[in-house]
Amino acid sequence: MKPLFASTLFACALFAQTAAAPAFEVASIKPSPPQPMGQLAVRMGGDPGRINYTAVNLKNLVSRAFAVKGYQVSGPSWIDSERYDVTAKIPEGVTPDQVPAMLRALLEERFKLKTHLEKKEMPAYELLQAKGGAKMEAAEGEGRGRMSMEGGDGTMKMKALQMPMSNFSDNLAGMLGRPVIDKTDLKGSFNFELDIAMSDLQGPMVRVQRAGPGGGEGGPAPDSRPAGSLFTSIQKLGLRLESKKASVDLVIVDSAEKVPVEN
Repeated sequence: MKPLFASTLFACALFAQTAAAPAFEVASIKPSPPQPMGQLAVRMGGDPGRINYTAVNLKNLVSRAFAVKGYQVSGPSWIDSERYDVTAKIPEGVTPDQVPAMLRALLEERFKLKTHLEKKEMPAYELLQAKGGAKMEAAEGEGRGRMSMEGGDGTMKMKALQMPMSNFSDNLAGMLGRPVIDKTDLKGSFNFELDIAMSDLQGPMVRVQRAGPGGGEGGPAPDSRPAGSLFTSIQKLGLRLESKKASVDLVIVDSAEKVPVEN
């Protein structure tokens, strides 16, 4: 399998972004207030000219700052658990391509973030159609997809609207902690729901690797999972996950402060 990124070009692009990046006019990073037990609402959006992130972790921020996926960011365990609210005003004339480098500079200033790049071969998944084909409702129109989650009593319901499979594979990668490559050949976008065991969203790589027959290297993802598992829910959509290996460029967080410098 080809590398997901070319390391040399990746590193050069990051250097160029940092060298040319303007700065936010105003930026605030604060610890996010506690949310109700079993509920977590994460938002990464904002009006034109602003960013407005709610309850994001440092891994989310580093992922945006380096323009990589969440599974490409590695570091201390707290970069997943500590949550922050971030608001910032983007100067006029700044292009979207410049914003990641601006965010990177902000993290280096407020969190004293230090990172390095590293290439590593790691377990991955291919997202494929199952025998009989996909069983999802085709959505009207095109979009990047919207996803909401509601949970309680150990189970979470995920609702996806206008979700292209390429974006769904990115979401799965964030849940599973490893690359997920869209090989479904499905065009357009879809509406669907998933019932997921909360345990699948807490350190799932360890559970997947210990899942037993069928879940090993080079084989399919395990299909004998509890009824609320992510794998079982995916199969109900007429999809399946196949284990592979992929060479991935990683952003390693060497050090950072849990409490950001005051605004």
